[in-house]
Amino acid sequence: MKVIDREFKHATWHKVSDDEDVHIIKEIKTYEDGSVEPMITMRVNYERPFWVTKKPYRNHTQVKECESLDKLDMFMTTQVGMPKAIMKALRKPKFGKVSMRDVKMDQDGIFVYGADVDSETLINLEYKKYGNKITKFSVGFLDIENNVDTQIISVISFVYRNVRDDRIKCFVAINKLELDNIYNVGVTVIKRFKEVLPDKIPKGFSIDDVDFLITEHDGEKGLIEHLFGEIHKTDIDILSGWNFLYDVSSIKAACERVGLDPNDVFSHPGVPKKYRFLEIKEAPSTKTKETGEVVSVPFEERWHKFNSASSFKMIDYMAAFKFIRLQEHKLRGGYGFDNVMKSVGISGKLFCVDLPPMSKYEWHKVMSTKHQLDYVVYNIWDTMALLFKDEQDTDLSVKMPLLNGISSLNKFNSNPNRIYDDFFKLYMEEGKVIANKLLRKPELESLGREDWTITVNLWKYDPMYFQSVFGSEYDIDIPIDDCSLNKLRKAGYMVDKTTSLSRLLSLLMDLDVTSSYPSCCEALNVSADTCVRELIKIISKQGVIEKEIMKHENIGLVTGVGQDLSYASTMFNLPTLIELDKEFALST
Repeated sequence: MKVIDREFKHATWHKVSDDEDVHIIKEIKTYEDGSVEPMITMRVNYERPFWVTKKPYRNHTQVKECESLDKLDMFMTTQVGMPKAIMKALRKPKFGKVSMRDVKMDQDGIFVYGADVDSETLINLEYKKYGNKITKFSVGFLDIENNVDTQIISVISFVYRNVRDDRIKCFVAINKLELDNIYNVGVTVIKRFKEVLPDKIPKGFSIDDVDFLITEHDGEKGLIEHLFGEIHKTDIDILSGWNFLYDVSSIKAACERVGLDPNDVFSHPGVPKKYRFLEIKEAPSTKTKETGEVVSVPFEERWHKFNSASSFKMIDYMAAFKFIRLQEHKLRGGYGFDNVMKSVGISGKLFCVDLPPMSKYEWHKVMSTKHQLDYVVYNIWDTMALLFKDEQDTDLSVKMPLLNGISSLNKFNSNPNRIYDDFFKLYMEEGKVIANKLLRKPELESLGREDWTITVNLWKYDPMYFQSVFGSEYDIDIPIDDCSLNKLRKAGYMVDKTTSLSRLLSLLMDLDVTSSYPSCCEALNVSADTCVRELIKIISKQGVIEKEIMKHENIGLVTGVGQDLSYASTMFNLPTLIELDKEFALST
C-alpha cells in the first residue's frame, strides 16, 4: 500500500567502529487508507554534509557567523568520519586520530561551516519534506524495586496506554525468588490495588480501563527477558521513569549478573546484533563555580543520556519535569516523586500499610519481607501515577517534543545548542550556512569577573541584601539617600531620590544571559557580520576601553537597564549632560 506521509519521532546515533556508524530512526508511516505504522529504520554510514570556504574567499582571520552557499564547497561524510574528512577538505597532513577539537584548534578551522549540527538533527530536517506534522508521542513508564541488601530485582512494573484500543496496559513481572509469599498473584494483586486506589487521579479514569498482565518468574533473567520483550512490542516513542538512572542502571547490572547482554535486552529484536547497543551517559554530579568552589548539581538538573537501538528514547521524567519548567520558581518541597505528584493533584507514594517511623532502608526491608502484596501495589502505583500525570499535563507526550524543536532529545537540557540548530535551519532557508561553535578556553566556561563571561551572576535584590550593603538599620520604604543612589547608579539602574527600595525591588528582573550567543545577536541584530565598522576596541595594546566597562554597558543595553546618554558618553566619550550644560553656559 502506498505511503503518503512519514513522521519523524527521534533518531539515535551510534559509533560501531572508527570507520562505521549507524542511526536508529523512529518514524510513523501513514498509508493511503489512513492506517498508520510505527517502525524503526536503520541507516548504516549515513552521510551528512559540511561546508568549507572556497579558497578565493578565505580572506578573513576571525570566525564569521555564517557564509553564503555560493562561497562554500560542500562535502559529504559519515558522522564518525567527519573530523578526518574536514582535515582532508582543508588539505591538511594526514592524522592517525583526529577530533573535532583538533579541527577547531587548526588555524583554518574558521573556514568550516555546519559541522556542529549533529546528524540526528539533519535527519529530522530531511523528514520535513513530508511536512511538519507532529503527533502526540506515545509514552510508557517503568519502575523497579530491588532487594535493599543484594540489589536483586524483586518486581518491575511497566504501564502505557495502547492507542489501538485506548486501554491502559499494566505489565507486572514478579521475581518469585524474592517475593515468595504472594498467592494467586493474578487475582490478589488486582483486588488489593482496587482496595487502596487513591482518589486523586485524573477525572474520568476508571480501574476498569486497565488491563493487568501479571507474571511470576524464577529469577531476574526470565523477568527481564519477558518484560522487555513486551515493551519492544508496544512501539512506544518514550520510555521513562522518575529518577530513571537508578532503574536503567539496576536493570543493566542485573543483566550482567545473570548472563544477559544489556545491548540485546534494550535493543529492538529486529535490529541485527552488530548494531545493538546500550549507552548510559551519566550527567556530572558537581560543577565548579566562578570562585573555584565545587558544588553539587541537584538530581533534577542532571540530564542523563540513555541511547539504545530501540523504538523508544529513554528519558528521566524528573529532569524533564524540571527543564520544561526551567523559567518557573523552584518547586517548594523539592522534586521527589511524592511532592511533585501532590503538586499536580495526584496522590504521591501509595503507602498501603501504616508503619512506625523508620529509615528508607528499613521501610523497604520490612515491606519486601512482611508486606509483599502491598509492596507490589506500591510499585505499580509509581508507574501508573506517572501515566496519569502525563495524560493530565502532556509533559513528555506533547510539551517536550514541541519545545525541543528539530534538535536531538539528548539536547533538551541545552538551550544554546537548540538555538544553534534553529539558526542552522534559518540560515539554510536564506542560502547560508552557520559557522561552527567557538572553542572557548576552559576558564571562560564558568562565571567569572576577571574575563569575558558566558553567564553573569544573579543580583539578589531583596531587603536582606540591601541591608547587608547599606547597613542593617536601612529602611527599604524610605527614599534612597545619596550614598545608596550612587551605588545603584554605578550598577546601571535609573533611579532618583524619589524612588524607594521597595518600589525598586518590584521592578527588577532576574538576569540570565547564558545563551548570550546567539540570543543577543538575534535580539539586537549586532554581530561581526552586521557591523559596518568597528568604532572602539576592547582594551589591549592598541585598545581604548576596558573590558569590564564594555561588559557592563552592553549587558545593560541588552536588558534595557541603562541610559542612552550614559552609554554614549561611556562607550564613545561623548559629552555628559553636565558637560554640555557647562558648555552651554559658557557659550551664552
